[in-house]
Amino acid sequence: MRVGILCLMQESNTFLNRKTEFHHFEEDLFLEGNEIREKMVDSHHEVGGFLEGLDAAGFDAVPIFAA
Repeated sequence: MRVGILCLMQESNTFLNRKTEFHHFEEDLFLEGNEIREKMVDSHHEVGGFLEGLDAAGFDAVPIFAA
């Protein structure tokens, strides 16, 4: 079974005096396709855990987008 992986994470608070813009994602984390697996598979990140769990369960993880 194939399982698509999408991740969109943003943390906000009332102390920030500016809007989050696209370039903020690019500066921190913006990955597409196989680049997600290459950079996240062994990381201490939610996406790395998803990939590890799906691989262990025998599912075919299909990385799509992570920011």
